Amino acid sequence: MPQLSPMKWYSLYFFTLILIFLLMVKINFFFLNEKPFKKKKKINFNSLKWKF
Repeated sequence: MPQLSPMKWYSLYFFTLILIFLLMVKINFFFLNEKPFKKKKKINFNSLKWKF
């Protein structure tokens, strides 16, 4: 494996974190838009419990 400088490792790590965060936001919006007539908080907690 080629050696990477610390800065490159940090940028890679940061980039993956942002990607994961965006995925979470998209999943949340998907669950919220699926059932718009119910309480948003309830759907949020249920989807979180179901996902993780």
